[in-house]
Amino acid sequence: MHLLMTCISLFSYSKTINRKSWQARWYEDRHATWSYTSSTSTTYKLIGQANYPDAVAGDNVIVKLNTNTATDYYVAYNRQIGNNSGTREGGNQVLIWSAGGEGNNYAESELLAKLNNGGTYLISDFDGNGVIVSVTNIDTSANPAFATISIESGTASPTPAPTPYTGPTSKLLACGSSAGGCSGQTQDANISELHEVRCCHDSTTDPGNPWKQLFTGTCPNDIWGESEDANNVCQNAYNYVDALGMCAELGGRLCTAAELLADCTRGTGCSHDQDMIWSSTDAVTDSPSSSPVMTPTTESPTATPTSSPSQSPSNRPSGSPSVKPSMSPSKSPSKEPTKSVSTLKYLYMIALLI
Repeated sequence: MHLLMTCISLFSYSKTINRKSWQARWYEDRHATWSYTSSTSTTYKLIGQANYPDAVAGDNVIVKLNTNTATDYYVAYNRQIGNNSGTREGGNQVLIWSAGGEGNNYAESELLAKLNNGGTYLISDFDGNGVIVSVTNIDTSANPAFATISIESGTASPTPAPTPYTGPTSKLLACGSSAGGCSGQTQDANISELHEVRCCHDSTTDPGNPWKQLFTGTCPNDIWGESEDANNVCQNAYNYVDALGMCAELGGRLCTAAELLADCTRGTGCSHDQDMIWSSTDAVTDSPSSSPVMTPTTESPTATPTSSPSQSPSNRPSGSPSVKPSMSPSKSPSKEPTKSVSTLKYLYMIALLI
């Protein structure tokens, strides 16, 4: 039976495998059934079907959420290892699907959700009630790896309105890998432009699907990369704000330009190794070496003269000659005229001569 399961695993989608597992009663001792209760939250530990031989008490391969109708819901951890390493969908994620026939007869199944750690899924009409399935832990470092889920009654919380983006209007694009034709290149881009998207996730341990770490030689070992969105679709023409939303939905973030250039997302898919990818790094803008002078460089004029003029001449003329003239002629005439004679004295001397 286990050999048959191995053969089917290599060529089938996991939702088909898990439906067949319940129908064929494979791993029946690791099946669990949950029925609706209005106030009870139940926790289950899930291991992948490939780790069935390593199961211990409390491990489950599939949990069936049993309704009052023929259509029920099933939850399993799709561990991507061993005979399930070739799974083509939802590797290392918790899968939720619905199927008719009570799981005992052939019926079409529908994959409803692929959840990472922290993910939730609301079954809005479970016999007229709401049921929430939450992934509370995925530990791929454990042996065997496992996921923990909780199932409880409830309704979905209203989705909060997105916070408007108010950051810089230009960001850096960076080449998707050092092997690409754009190796080492960055480029400024307005946030309204459309470009390819890759995402990064911070974890010191393997966070599981969808995150990959392929080039640890150049990228820090706590950075993981992914190229597809939550619906496993490549995004080649997203603006910056949409790129932020895509990575947040995956439980990650936009990579920095340095992380992209260090090959943190190289080889993660979508043929983006050759593309210029959105990064969270602000664009480099040119600025003047110094701010322009806002005032004249010369000094402002003084409000008053630097010094006041004197109010009077520096020297007053004398009121009389510095030397009085003699009353009689000198014995010999002077070689030079007297320097200064008052008008009255001059008339007196003329009168004497007459």
